[in-house]
Amino acid sequence: MNQEVWARRAAIATLLALTSVHVTCARALFTAPPSSTISVFANPPFIAANGGVSVISAAITEPAGTVVPDGTVVQFFTTLGTIDREGKTHDGVARVNLVSDSRSGTADVTASSGSVVLLSSGLVTIGSALPASVVVTANPPAINGQGPTRQSRIVANVFDASGNPVVRVPAIFSVVDADTGSPSTELMASGGAPIYTDSNGQAVDFLQTRYPRDSECKNVTVTATTANGAAGSVNVVINSDVPPCVAPSPLPSPSPLPSPSPSPSPTPGPPVILSFSPTMGPVGTPVTLTGTGFTGATNVSFFDGVGAFFMFVSDTQINTTVPAGAMTGPISVTTPGGTGTSATDFTVTP
Repeated sequence: MNQEVWARRAAIATLLALTSVHVTCARALFTAPPSSTISVFANPPFIAANGGVSVISAAITEPAGTVVPDGTVVQFFTTLGTIDREGKTHDGVARVNLVSDSRSGTADVTASSGSVVLLSSGLVTIGSALPASVVVTANPPAINGQGPTRQSRIVANVFDASGNPVVRVPAIFSVVDADTGSPSTELMASGGAPIYTDSNGQAVDFLQTRYPRDSECKNVTVTATTANGAAGSVNVVINSDVPPCVAPSPLPSPSPLPSPSPSPSPTPGPPVILSFSPTMGPVGTPVTLTGTGFTGATNVSFFDGVGAFFMFVSDTQINTTVPAGAMTGPISVTTPGGTGTSATDFTVTP
């Protein structure tokens, strides 16, 4: 009799142990192996306050260079707004939504999977409204003289679709030669770092020149671009007192007679991919594209038309990742102006 009781107790204990193991396994998170790599992107990188949504994507690559299995759990945390606490990978990428609240500022986002953790500071900028237009002014509009006075104060006025100033949004200033479009002997005091608009919707930078004082005059173009691609420009004359000098007109001259029919708006040309870095890597590798005409990009694809997740950074830069199924070949970017393809191949490694 005692043997029968002990046998039943042993069977019950075994059943409870198995049940406990099953419950523990069911609750365990399927996470990335140690030493994996996480890359985090936001699309778009700027959203309006009070309900704006940015898709946060975390691409995870195993130490061997392969993407993690589907269903790998990634946990997310944010310092501003709210974010889905957990996402699962598909083709090596987990995506969640970050939703803004009434506060403006920058959101630092942390993505973690197992022991692999990545903090992305300032990943998403949250502002009062989306920038729709940028008006740039220069004071003075011409740089003459010697020494420290050879600079101009550049102000970017950022407005929303209703014409209201947009506060707490980043603007990046750049300068090129107005005639050639290439980098000039001028530079911005910010060095290309973002400058945030103040309570009046203004961001201020300074144009400085290293152009020789006794050289003939020339024109440069300063452009201010917001995180969502709104941009404005102003022309500045260097050595305007050295003849002959012809400054570009900031506005087209009015026609004395009405035009019989409006001229069609010029269609932008296709984007141009000048380079990409790195030039090789496995599926899931972050890749930075550099070129021109990226504004309005709708698709980034690798050889054989394999579409990839991408994040628009500016008219000259796009961040993307090598998608599952990609093969060695050129990279293409598609915009409303057409499709541009790189002159060299990206090498997909095992």
